[in-house]
Amino acid sequence: MKKGHRGQTTVEFAFVGLMFFALFFGVFEVARFAFGVSAVSNAAREGARWAVAVQNIPQPPSPPHACKASLPGLQNAAYAQLQGITPKPTITTTEDPSALPAWCQVTVTWDYQPVVGGLSFFTGFMLPSTSRQYYN
Repeated sequence: MKKGHRGQTTVEFAFVGLMFFALFFGVFEVARFAFGVSAVSNAAREGARWAVAVQNIPQPPSPPHACKASLPGLQNAAYAQLQGITPKPTITTTEDPSALPAWCQVTVTWDYQPVVGGLSFFTGFMLPSTSRQYYN
């Protein structure tokens, strides 16, 4: 090896390696985010569907409360769709049994935090998804 070329491979690897690892972790983070969006959306839809499909809606003359009557099962159905999502998302429900048709709405909110830390321009944010199902 010529005297003036010592360390050339190390410098080239530093530049190429930096770009490779940045691309690798970028693809990983985008895939993780896409998985989270899909999981949160499915959880909201499944929770709302479960609330109106379990046949625990009170019959008239009592007012129906599909979301409140099935809250534990609704949360279990939604959390079953959130396997691998950390931190654990929050699930909130709202409903309007006096509306025609009555509805139950489930909102799942995930506090997305990137795994790749140390990037000041890339911080976490709240990712909500809402699903509304009608009954009656």
